[in-house]
Amino acid sequence: MLKLLGAIPASRRDAFTTLLYVLLYRIAGYRKDIVTENLKSVFEDENAKELTVRAQNFYRHIATLLLEISRTQRMDAQAFRQHVRVNNPELVAQTSAGYTRPILILSLHQGNWEWLLSGVAVALGQPLHVVYKPLHNAALDTHMHRLRERFDCRPVAVADLGRDLVAARRAPRLLVMAADQAPVGTERQQTCDFLGRATAFHALPGELAVRFGMPVLFARCHRDSPAGYCVDFEVIADGTAALDGSLITDRYAALAEAAILAQPHTWLWSHRRWKPS
Repeated sequence: MLKLLGAIPASRRDAFTTLLYVLLYRIAGYRKDIVTENLKSVFEDENAKELTVRAQNFYRHIATLLLEISRTQRMDAQAFRQHVRVNNPELVAQTSAGYTRPILILSLHQGNWEWLLSGVAVALGQPLHVVYKPLHNAALDTHMHRLRERFDCRPVAVADLGRDLVAARRAPRLLVMAADQAPVGTERQQTCDFLGRATAFHALPGELAVRFGMPVLFARCHRDSPAGYCVDFEVIADGTAALDGSLITDRYAALAEAAILAQPHTWLWSHRRWKPS
């Protein structure tokens, strides 16, 4: 599907975005029950009409996002410079100056998290290792893997992350991980206050940051134009002070919440973030 969407000429993208929105929201109702449940939980003071507008804005963003991701393979470095503006790359440079260990960058599924990877890699010119969880659809997983290998990026499966850090613990590089989705099964977790609810987060990023002495940055990706995004970094832990992993996770959750509330429609509301009570 992504390959077919990627072949759509630029002159017809707006029309196809509208068509895709109608298909996702009005015809297929893609995960509409989950989206509605999540929005009602977070914006509990809003009426049905207001929540419907929020849902529609989310599906319009998802339609646009799918068209954008489908174009990724055809985009060169200059295209990413035009579409992804990194506002404070100097913060990463300052954090990594003289450092001989990886830097952990925690992001979330907001804006265009795929363009964030390529945009940051192009803007910073540093090796980027993308931590990911393999998708159930093997063909889609292979396609996304190829997209994430561009511009000196290297995908690292989350199951292999610990071994990767041990093997190259002194190799300076940037590790990027979207850490906002719900942990499953036996994955280690920590409960944080998030969007007004007690919410389980992955404990692994904070634990690994402490174990390997990694600085931790937060990366926020917001849409700032019809065809572009801005990325802003913020320090969670600079690697010099002694912090426990739980504090890193708490700080991440607070920054993720602020990013979502600043631009709600660009977050992935279709993910079942909270278990039904």
